[in-house]
Amino acid sequence: MANMLDYLDWRGDLSMAKDPFNEVDNLILAELSYIPFNQYMPGADSGESVLLKDVGKAFFEDHPLEESAEAWNKSPQVLKSAMKMNRFKNMKLRWFVDEFDQENEQQLSIITFELEDGTAYVAFRGTDGTLIGWKEDFNMAYLFDTPGQKRAAEYLNEHFTNYDRPIRLGGHSKGGNFAMYAGMFCDPAVKEKVQEIYSNDGPGFHDEVMATDFYKETKDKIISIIPESSVVGLLLENQLNHILVKSTEDGFKQHDPLSWRVKRTKFVRAPELSSSSALLDTTLTQWLGTLDIKERKIFVDSLFDTIAASGAMTIDEMNSNPVKCYSAIIKASAKLSKKKQKVISDAFGKLAKTGREVFMENMQTKVEGIVEEIKKPKGDKEEKIEEKSKEKPKEKPEPAAT
Repeated sequence: MANMLDYLDWRGDLSMAKDPFNEVDNLILAELSYIPFNQYMPGADSGESVLLKDVGKAFFEDHPLEESAEAWNKSPQVLKSAMKMNRFKNMKLRWFVDEFDQENEQQLSIITFELEDGTAYVAFRGTDGTLIGWKEDFNMAYLFDTPGQKRAAEYLNEHFTNYDRPIRLGGHSKGGNFAMYAGMFCDPAVKEKVQEIYSNDGPGFHDEVMATDFYKETKDKIISIIPESSVVGLLLENQLNHILVKSTEDGFKQHDPLSWRVKRTKFVRAPELSSSSALLDTTLTQWLGTLDIKERKIFVDSLFDTIAASGAMTIDEMNSNPVKCYSAIIKASAKLSKKKQKVISDAFGKLAKTGREVFMENMQTKVEGIVEEIKKPKGDKEEKIEEKSKEKPKEKPEPAAT
């Protein structure tokens, strides 16, 4: 089944002057933001730009595709294809920033693509494999804004106040959240230039953000695209009408954008959210509602403190030696204060209780629906049988005379 790589093979020969920017183009650019462009790009303050085909050539001279695909998942495959295609190869890349601040729990990377149609697309990278990157995601549950979100808005103000092109914002996962936040809280002069904001399976916001005029003023520009079994894209609040797309994967693996099915210039639509995703969304939303802001902070900080005590700095490091890592986590959790242990225990207890309640409520609704369906067709069927029995049987035609 076709994905964005197939789209590049099929549509890549057409420039955007001949075929306008579309939702699949958005995902390709969001995926390219995961490439570590650091040593191949001029500094963000220089104002200089480079062409995608030139950056790609330099990148693959240092990192063969097999090696880079193992290190950076599937993004290099997208770059390898895009850098050869008329649609993308002559794009200008500029203002690349890559910041990692462990003390402030910030992981941020942004790059601007200037397209041939006279617009620019600002791509915000999603969560990388670092624990700090994941911690920042969890911090959104209790913070109005994170350092990374604020820095994303600052980036727009720094580079686009006097910019003369219309701009699109977008990103995958946390990058989608950063794109939305930056579009909401950038300066008015920049906000006027923002045409569209793409959130590709990006999480939502603290409920206080949803109540602001900034959100209400920007909401109509946001295009939220999530797979039918989304997990990340339904976290926290967003109040958006999502575009649901089909994926070749199941469950959490649908978060991988290369699994999203493509037909021509659009993603293949899914009719509705999967039952498992809807159930998880309801469970997590109700569970967070049982925790006040202070409890959320203690829970998140304590959880990641115990993980950090294992010595792992990345998800890969955790997975490389899971027994040793989880053993260290258990030991570290035992050293937490009684108060923090109680918050974590209570939080997981509330999660389990909420999960059971939502599941039972969902099952009850399904059973009631089944009962109603059984009742209705049965009566109709009996009436139709009775009516049919009253019909005069048709006579067989007599054989033709010979």
